[in-house]
Amino acid sequence: EQTAEVRDLRLVEKKAGGGGYLIVIVKGGDQSQRRRFAADFAAKAEKETDVVSYIDYHFDISFFKNRALLVMPTDRLLHLESDLKKRIAYEKKIANPLYVDLEEVEPPQGFSELEKKYSADAPQSEFLESKDGSELFLYIKPTQLAGDLNFNRKLLARVTRVAREVEPGYRSIQTALTGAYAIRVEEDEVMQADLARGAVLAALVSMGIILLASRRIVALVIVAVPVAIGIAATFAFAFVTIGHLNPVTGFLGAILIGLGIEYGVHLSMRYWEERQAHDALVAMKEALVGTFEGALTSAATNAAVFFVLVFAEFEAFKQFGLIASFGVLATVAAAYLIGPSILFLAEVVRPFKRRVDDTHGSGRLAGRGARFPLIGLLASMIAVAAYSLSVSDQVGFETNLRNLKGESPATELDDHVHEQLGIIMVPALAYVKTLDEARKVAAIASDVQRAQAPHESIAKVASLNDFVPWDAEERVQTIARIKQSINELPNAVRHGEKKAQIDDFLRMTEAAPWLPEEVPLEIRRRFTALGSDGYFVLIFPKNSGYDVGNLTRWAADLATVAEKSAASGIDIHMLDGNWIAAKIFGLIKHDGPRIMALAAIVVFAMIWLSLKRFSDACLVAGPLYIGMICILGAMHVFDVRLNFLNVVVLPNLLAIAVDNSVHLFHRYKEEGVGSLGHIMRHTGFAAIVATLSNAAGYGAMLIARPEGLRSVGVMALIGVACTFMGTTVFFPALLAVIERRKSLQVSTS
Repeated sequence: EQTAEVRDLRLVEKKAGGGGYLIVIVKGGDQSQRRRFAADFAAKAEKETDVVSYIDYHFDISFFKNRALLVMPTDRLLHLESDLKKRIAYEKKIANPLYVDLEEVEPPQGFSELEKKYSADAPQSEFLESKDGSELFLYIKPTQLAGDLNFNRKLLARVTRVAREVEPGYRSIQTALTGAYAIRVEEDEVMQADLARGAVLAALVSMGIILLASRRIVALVIVAVPVAIGIAATFAFAFVTIGHLNPVTGFLGAILIGLGIEYGVHLSMRYWEERQAHDALVAMKEALVGTFEGALTSAATNAAVFFVLVFAEFEAFKQFGLIASFGVLATVAAAYLIGPSILFLAEVVRPFKRRVDDTHGSGRLAGRGARFPLIGLLASMIAVAAYSLSVSDQVGFETNLRNLKGESPATELDDHVHEQLGIIMVPALAYVKTLDEARKVAAIASDVQRAQAPHESIAKVASLNDFVPWDAEERVQTIARIKQSINELPNAVRHGEKKAQIDDFLRMTEAAPWLPEEVPLEIRRRFTALGSDGYFVLIFPKNSGYDVGNLTRWAADLATVAEKSAASGIDIHMLDGNWIAAKIFGLIKHDGPRIMALAAIVVFAMIWLSLKRFSDACLVAGPLYIGMICILGAMHVFDVRLNFLNVVVLPNLLAIAVDNSVHLFHRYKEEGVGSLGHIMRHTGFAAIVATLSNAAGYGAMLIARPEGLRSVGVMALIGVACTFMGTTVFFPALLAVIERRKSLQVSTS
């Protein structure tokens, strides 16, 4: 909210009502039926004044037909005068019966050619229609911006209702909606449905994994209940502090399912391990003492990593960091406050039955025969990490946002309308106080457009001055000379076959200047602020807002227009969603490396604080960082790119991965030398179950329809696999090699 772009947007929104349009596409019937339907629909829809400002679908071309010379650009008017003089001189020359053309010079352009040449930019139809005339487009100007989804839904519901009320009188007419307001509602509905399905699938798959691993129904309860309470508390916290979710925080349900399951998994599996040798109360004490420190360390580290996002400049990341950090603490608190009670209740319902258990001595990883395979495993991981570093600069950022959308009928219709009209009808609005300032800003924008050619981002610039003869004195003199030249035509020409065209020219020369308030309302309202308090310059983009490169050039050109206007003493404010989108991508690119570096430092600091020894912190964090580095190599191999959605997974992977190494190391410190085999069979197995549950939480997004959401699942699965290899394969192998070296040193001494 505090950025200049957003402040401008808020100010101009009040002056303009809304930004962009809701487009109604009218098909079916014949042309006259579509036009009558549009008139009836517009008359009825414009009565919905709380959501609709006005509707554009036709323009009064007749108003400008005889006034064309007074609004023609000055340079073109002078060229027209020159071309007319040449043609009139030629007509006078050939009208002389004694004239003989000995040089056979090509005659100057005739009146028909001149009319075609100088009216090329004029609209050929007063209606907004497709190139073949089979479709008519109504541009509805809403009263608010498209960023408010509740307003968007209200607007679409009203417009749909009006269309249904009008359609019975035109049974062959069909309508469709597109534009920013329809697209955002469609995207939100698809995303909400996919996130809901993903959360359900994540829960089912995670529960299936836990059931298979534990073979106890109670495991589902001890895991599910605390997670459900933690997630409920998190969404309540989000509602109280922020009030809504966004495309980034929308993943929280699936994420917290994965993260929250881990605490219940480690607690319950350690309890059942201890229950083999102890009664319920002693087993619970051992389980709590044995797992709580590791759980608290991992939860605190996770929360700290997420909280790092609060220091991002991008507001969506800040919200994600705040909500996720609370969610992690809520789920670990729920697991340890409620989990023991559930386990004790389970003993009442179905008493525990002991199974044959292995001893600490089984499955040692530090045996003599394991030496070379372990060293080979360590060397392989280090080699993969080195390769990943070598290709890190080749891991790119997705610059085409269209690739993140997937199928979008509303977007395809929007592209179709733009292609039919030959221009993207979603201009940036530059707000100024006076018409004179509007003229200067339009001139500056046109200069910027020409200076950037052929790579300009601006397609067209328009202001109310284009429809008003603001420099009438100079024009009137030029038009008077044109009239005088036409009157000098020979009578045979004046009253010959070109009489109609010549009379049209003469009528144009007789038009008198007019005031801005005389311009037809359907044109004037596009350039006038609400309450007539200022004016807008419309700057139309050359490209759609899907390519980040185009967005960056567009934002730079708008910034140049704003800077040059301000330097000229003009108080200018700009409203454009794509300008803000470019700002967001700039923030993401700026935040990304900084946040990742800070998250890595926070992880190490939290581990060091928990373990109290720098060497132990390096031992635990090192494999985690190696696993994170390997993600870059996997992304390069599988051609996975970062984007503004999946980039938030990276700090989350740090949080996920640290849990396994922390739990393993705490158990190793508890059990002592020679216990690695036993630890891997129990705590290691619990880590595998927790990792698979985490993978399920994110992997469920692979069923999403938008590519952006799917990319979150792909990115997370790659990350979980790489960090799992680092923390749950590389780390125990490293411990085994260190343990062997120490044992060899002791035996040698």
